[in-house]
Amino acid sequence: SLRVPGLLLRARRAAVFQPSHDHSQAAPHPKVVFRPQAMNVKISAHLMGC
Repeated sequence: SLRVPGLLLRARRAAVFQPSHDHSQAAPHPKVVFRPQAMNVKISAHLMGC
């Protein structure tokens, strides 16, 4: 499960640094699209902790 947040953070960073690309194309990992709601919550909590 630890690999999931890491991939999400990388995917989000890539999307932020590359806004020109579509969000759907910037997420090649199926896990990111599998549970976007839970992922967003975990990412938000992680960012808030930092």
